[in-house]
Amino acid sequence: MIGIFELCFAIFLISCAVEKSEACNGYDIKVTSVKTCDNSAIKLNPGVTVTADKNCNLFFSGCAIVPKQITFAKATYSIKKPPLPDMTGDVDICDVFSEAALPQIGTFLQVFGLPTKCPIPAKKYCADPKKPVSIMQFKNGLAMALGTVTGKMKLKHDGGPSCVQFSFTVNRAMG
Repeated sequence: MIGIFELCFAIFLISCAVEKSEACNGYDIKVTSVKTCDNSAIKLNPGVTVTADKNCNLFFSGCAIVPKQITFAKATYSIKKPPLPDMTGDVDICDVFSEAALPQIGTFLQVFGLPTKCPIPAKKYCADPKKPVSIMQFKNGLAMALGTVTGKMKLKHDGGPSCVQFSFTVNRAMG
C-alpha cells in the first residue's frame, strides 16, 4: 500500500525541476520553482532538470552534492495544494531508502547513483539522463493535483541541515 510519504515523494520527484513535459494521461506538469534553502548542506546544481514524456516517465539530469557522509537522515515535509488538506509528516530517509516501499524511490536512487541504504558517502551524485523513473501508477491521481502545488522538505542529518523548496502546476493538456 502506498503511504502518504510515498505519494509526497512522487510529487517531489515530479516537481524537482520539470522544464517541459508531454501530456501524461492528458495533463501537463510545469515546475515554477525549485531551490535548495540558503543554509542547505546538500546542494542541487542550478542545472538540475527533469523532463516528462507522454508515457509518464521522468528523465533527470544534473547533479547533487553531498559534502559530508550521511549515516542518518530525518526529514520533515510539507506539501500544499489548496483546497486539499496540507500533507505533512516526518520520515526517516535511511529507512525509506532501504525499504523502498515505492519502486520509484529505488529507481530514483539508481538514476543518481545513490546507494540504497545509509551511509551515503560524501561526493557529487549525477543523474543518468537516459534512465526513466515511471510515474504511470500516479497518472490517474493527476486530476487531484490540478493547479499549483508547493512544498518544502527539511532534512536533519550528520552532514548538517538541508532543505529544498519547490512549486509546480498541473494543467489539462491542450490537445
